[in-house]
Amino acid sequence: MKTLLSIIFIFGIVINVNAQRQITHSTSFVEYRPIGETRLWTFIMKDSTLGHLISTVKGKTKINGVDGYIMKEQLTLDFNKIRTPLKMNIENEHYVTSARFYLGDYMKLNINNQHEELNLKRSGDDLKGYSTRGGNKIKQSHQFKKDGFALQENFFDQYELFLAMHDIKVGDVIEDSIFMPQAMIKEKVRAEIKDFINLRVYNNVFDSAFVIHYTEPQEQYQYFTPDKRLIKVVIPSQGLKVYLDAVQKPKVTKQAATKHPKPLSKILSAYFIYFVFGLLSVLFFVQHGYRWRLSYISFLAGGLLFGVMIFTQIPLQMSIIKNIFTPHIKEGGSLYVWGIGPALSVGVIQEICKVVLIYIIIRVSNFKKERFVVIGAMLGAGFGLVEACYLIKGIDVSQLFGLNLIERAFTILFHTTSGALMGYALGKNIRKIIMFLVILIIINTLFHYLPVLAFSKLLSPALLNIVLAFISLILLFGAMLVFKKEQV
Repeated sequence: MKTLLSIIFIFGIVINVNAQRQITHSTSFVEYRPIGETRLWTFIMKDSTLGHLISTVKGKTKINGVDGYIMKEQLTLDFNKIRTPLKMNIENEHYVTSARFYLGDYMKLNINNQHEELNLKRSGDDLKGYSTRGGNKIKQSHQFKKDGFALQENFFDQYELFLAMHDIKVGDVIEDSIFMPQAMIKEKVRAEIKDFINLRVYNNVFDSAFVIHYTEPQEQYQYFTPDKRLIKVVIPSQGLKVYLDAVQKPKVTKQAATKHPKPLSKILSAYFIYFVFGLLSVLFFVQHGYRWRLSYISFLAGGLLFGVMIFTQIPLQMSIIKNIFTPHIKEGGSLYVWGIGPALSVGVIQEICKVVLIYIIIRVSNFKKERFVVIGAMLGAGFGLVEACYLIKGIDVSQLFGLNLIERAFTILFHTTSGALMGYALGKNIRKIIMFLVILIIINTLFHYLPVLAFSKLLSPALLNIVLAFISLILLFGAMLVFKKEQV
């Protein structure tokens, strides 16, 4: 009964965390984009590259006494590539407050070799300045709220800023009014956050993002990541697709690094949670084994074994992805077929290495067969814990306590259970060793193959983690039935 309650409790955590498909708004402009950062978007239409948008945060400014920041924008598009006589080169300085609201623009336009300018600055509740038409200056004065945004067609860094400063939650609708500087008009914005998915952005580039459907001011679909990157835009009426190709971070000086230390407390908190899950996992198997010194030696050995994986399994996996997986996908190969290779390499190496190390410890210790399960479980827990801690380096801090936490926690449970089963099999016969080893390689491979299904949109991130948790819990339940039947 206690075991069943523990399983229900752990599974409940998965469902609860997976329900949190949302991110909060950035509290300031520089929290979202630091000074010196550059982002590059590429525009594609009819399989032709039309041009690029380059956006750089240049630094601070002051507009009529109001502090702000400068986004330096360079938009170059050539529609002649698709037999449309239009070529534009627009240079712009887009001004926003620290709280991200619109302060003005200074735009130089070259449209089919015709040069125009636009210069708007906020003054109280008004936007004042001038625009040119045929070289003649026209004074401009427009009333617009101080806490308003400006969005300009094709300037997707401004759309990205707009999203970064709103709370994003699946099912919510963003409704606002914005100013469009080039047209000098106010427009409504309506955007619905439809879903959160894993997607293939282009070629072999994959990511996870919110799907945001705009119906105003223009119908389009935008894909916005939890770390606030607008990675893809699709405008169906134009057949236009825009991709975020690069984010170049500013160089960090020693002084800047001192001012912005890494959030060590959050990382240590994640380590602690992983340790607690590791402890909960081994409690299903150790019984009185916590009194044995060899249990702790096995735990440490499992952790050291993953250290070996860093120099064996991971380089092999990366080599398979680079030399086999990626070339075949680029040539139009099936993601489902070629995705098996990297996943299988992990499953085979990890499970074989675990069973070999468990066997070595058993041979050296001369423990009774009844204790083999404990040795295997402790070794598996150590392996899973160190793997979880190692993989933190590839996770954004803002995502430490979301879906990644659940994925790592149930991976620890899997490694603990698989170690216990291999310990059990080593106390039986070669037939059971081979049978359990094959089963565990298949399950381990499946764990690392699930992201392929997620990238193909067959599984949502939430469902992926529920499936992973379900498999881990079924394996745990099956192992306990086997041990109870034979009274291990």
